[in-house]
Amino acid sequence: MKCIKLNTVLAFCTLMTAFVRADTTFADTEQTTTVANAGFEKGKHGFGGNYNIVSHNPHSGTACLQQFVQLGNTWNCVQSLAPYIPCKAGETFELSAWNRNTVTTGDVLLGVRFIKFINGQPESVGYRWKIVSNNMGEWAKYSLIFKTIEGTEALALYFRVGETVPDGNVCWDDITLIRTKEIVPRISLQPLTSSVIFRDRQQELFDYNKKQIVKVNAENISLNLIFYGNNEDCSVKTELLNEASIKPVIQKSIKLAKNQKELSVPMNLNTLPLGRYTLTVSLMENDKVLEKESKLIIIGRGMAESPLLEPVKNSSSDKYGNILVNGKPVIMLFYFHNPLTVPDLTMLRRNFGANTAQVCGGNSLDDDLCRNVDIAWESGVYSWAVLFHPAMFDRKAKKWKDKELTDAVNRLKNHPGLIGWDLIDEPDGQNIPAEEVMRVRNIIRQLDPNHLIWVNLCQPHKFREYSQTTDLASYDVYPLPDNSLVVIAENNKAIMAAQSQIVKPLLSCLQTYSQPGNRAPTYEEIRAETYLCIVDGMRAFAFYAWYDPDPIFSLNKSMELQSYIQYLVMQIHTLKDFLIAPTPPQPVIAEMDKNGIRYLFKIVNGKNYLITVNPEAKTKKYTFVLPEYRNGPVELMFDANSNAKISDKQVEETMPSMGVKIYIY
Repeated sequence: MKCIKLNTVLAFCTLMTAFVRADTTFADTEQTTTVANAGFEKGKHGFGGNYNIVSHNPHSGTACLQQFVQLGNTWNCVQSLAPYIPCKAGETFELSAWNRNTVTTGDVLLGVRFIKFINGQPESVGYRWKIVSNNMGEWAKYSLIFKTIEGTEALALYFRVGETVPDGNVCWDDITLIRTKEIVPRISLQPLTSSVIFRDRQQELFDYNKKQIVKVNAENISLNLIFYGNNEDCSVKTELLNEASIKPVIQKSIKLAKNQKELSVPMNLNTLPLGRYTLTVSLMENDKVLEKESKLIIIGRGMAESPLLEPVKNSSSDKYGNILVNGKPVIMLFYFHNPLTVPDLTMLRRNFGANTAQVCGGNSLDDDLCRNVDIAWESGVYSWAVLFHPAMFDRKAKKWKDKELTDAVNRLKNHPGLIGWDLIDEPDGQNIPAEEVMRVRNIIRQLDPNHLIWVNLCQPHKFREYSQTTDLASYDVYPLPDNSLVVIAENNKAIMAAQSQIVKPLLSCLQTYSQPGNRAPTYEEIRAETYLCIVDGMRAFAFYAWYDPDPIFSLNKSMELQSYIQYLVMQIHTLKDFLIAPTPPQPVIAEMDKNGIRYLFKIVNGKNYLITVNPEAKTKKYTFVLPEYRNGPVELMFDANSNAKISDKQVEETMPSMGVKIYIY
């Protein structure tokens, strides 16, 4: 290969720099770490949990581990026991195991626990998981490659069966753990990791170096490349593809001189319409691609402003699952752990579409809760007034203080910005008795019959126990990046089934955070999670979380992730009429059902809408007939760059993992 090294800079008026490296760096050693009883030939030695050692059909040897399946068990695990596997932070490992199972729904996972020692006692630093394929009757090998996170001193190995798995046979055998060579990616485009946000068409964008919004001249935005080595017979190909077109909107191929070290390619982004683009840079030798890197660019106003709100006289819900304010449907947009200042809440309203906020207090009603409800209304957003802060809730006793609670409700129940009461978060996870939550709900309802009461849950096997305490079917679970999004569909189904034939507004907390050591959700993942919940009836969109303390990753730490949410919120605004429309009996689309594709069909304002989502990890190919199709064109909303083949009313579709398609006809 003549082209030795390529260093690429995507420079925006010299404000942003990014580099592509062609070299690959390895750690010095690679070694297999001994795992005690890795083939389970010594019975239960070295492992704890709910399992048996069986001799039927092992992968090798005479034995394998058969894990018990327990529906509703939130921590159904088998784990390696002390002495744990010693390691240091920053080391890269590959954990492999063989699995066979007959599980048809729910997650089966291979995992690892990061451990540190405090006063000689093991404490968890974090976990990583690898989901395995369901219903694989033959043995298959699965591998989880991970890097140990800060504070890690040892590892424990885990097998896990998700709480929504109803039955099935799950077997494991032949574990290996290898301390691997650490591979530094050959191509890295930093600090521009993905998206560019134009705040308006006068061009403001985010400077990744200065960490602030700056003024730029979009006419001068160029792709700047720096080369190392002999570039004879090499060229650079750049493509910018809009999701609304199949052919690139910008495509250039430039031959490099033998000793050329730099190249500047004008991008002319100021001439492009708003939208989502993919920028691809390829280093070519004749027709051979030597290196290739693709990144997202989002060109938009950077805003998804919520419309002005009318004062609240009452809030309720209708039989279709809509939240109503003064009898009118409202699409709720909400960010957990939101700031409580007028400038910050105004920013969330104008740029991210927030129209409600979680408004908490502290030890004083005057100085905290009531003042913060005023701040939210001044910012133009409704309040969910939190009733589980220290002024009125004894966390140790797990009981409310009736006098203080009554005072708070009486003082705020006529506030024009109050949309409802945030009674308690995750009482099922905190072991706060459902009887106590229901007792307090009854107090609130007697004092104030005119506002919704919200209780957020987290454990599906307890949904029914707490269902009568809340006016919203609300829960949180955060599957990304390690678990299948199918867990969201299963939880949506469980929370709605727990409501005793009453249709309540569905609220699933959409994931915009990650634990230390894990990555943030991609645009495709957060979009698929959002539309999967829309298919299941969601009209209340709550993102978790705007802020969390370091080292936890959250939305305010990433302009890239913020641009994804802005783009999704603009889609939600566009789909408002579709979302609030009643859901009719659904057509049976057998090929979608067979392939695990989730879908929702409605006729709204004389047009047919069909939303389809692939929440699984595999690309699906299928053919189906469009429901209620008569004639005319078929459009794909937000995604005209489709590989679907449409002939008459029949569609031949290839749906990628996390794919979303919205057909309008």
